[in-house]
Amino acid sequence: MSKVCYGKILVVEDDSAIRETLKVWLNRSGFTTLFAVKGDEGLHAFRRENPDLVILDVMLPEIDGLEFCKRIREFSTTPVLMLSALGEATDRILGLEVGADDYLSKPFNPNEIVARVRALLRRSRFSRGIVEAKQNSVSYGKLRLEPEGHLAQWEGIPLQLTPIEFEILHLLVSNPGSTISREKFLTKVWGDDCLGDHRTVDSHIRNLRKKLKRVCDKGAFIESVWGVGYRVPRLEAA
Repeated sequence: MSKVCYGKILVVEDDSAIRETLKVWLNRSGFTTLFAVKGDEGLHAFRRENPDLVILDVMLPEIDGLEFCKRIREFSTTPVLMLSALGEATDRILGLEVGADDYLSKPFNPNEIVARVRALLRRSRFSRGIVEAKQNSVSYGKLRLEPEGHLAQWEGIPLQLTPIEFEILHLLVSNPGSTISREKFLTKVWGDDCLGDHRTVDSHIRNLRKKLKRVCDKGAFIESVWGVGYRVPRLEAA
C-alpha cells in the first residue's frame, strides 16, 4: 500500500542538524520534504517544485529568509513558516510583515512545528476551497471575496492575499459593525489548536491594510478597537 502524502514541504535551512530533525519528524507525519541550504537555491526549488508550504530560516547564505519571503510574495500565497534563533518580538514582527504566515524561534519542539505545519496547511486548503466546508462569497462596498476560488477583488482589481489574510478579511466584512477580538481571530482563522498570539494577528492586520491602501483611498477601513480587536464599519445604505 502506498504511503499517504499530506503535503510537500520545502525546507530552506543551512543547519544540517535542523534539516535532519525536520526530515525525520515531517516524513514520519506523512509529509514529503525537499531541502535547500541557500536562499537562491531555495528560490529555484520553490519555482520548480511548487511546494504546499515553506519552512524558512531567517539567517541564510546568499539571500536571507526575509528577502526570500518578500520575493515569493510577489507571485505566490504559499504558506511560510519562518524559523529564527532571534527571539525578539521585533524580529518576529518583521518576519510576519514581509509575508510569513507564522514564526517560530529556535530551538523548537518538533511536535510543535508539525502542529503548526498542519494548522497552516489546513487554513490554506480551506481558503482555496480544497476541503468540503466552504464560506459564502461576500461583498463589502467595492470589495468582493469569493472563498471557493480564493478570489479577492477591489473594483475588479485583484488583491494578492495570503490564505491567512483572506480569512481575516472575510471574517471582518462578514460581520460589519461587530468588533472581532484577537482571541476570536486566533480561534476562527488559525483554529482551536492555534499556537499563535495577539502580535501575530496585529502583524497580519497591518499587512492587510497596506495591500488595501494600494487599491483604494480608504484602505484603512479596518478599524482598531483599543484593547479588544478590530472591526469594519457598517456601510450606509445607498
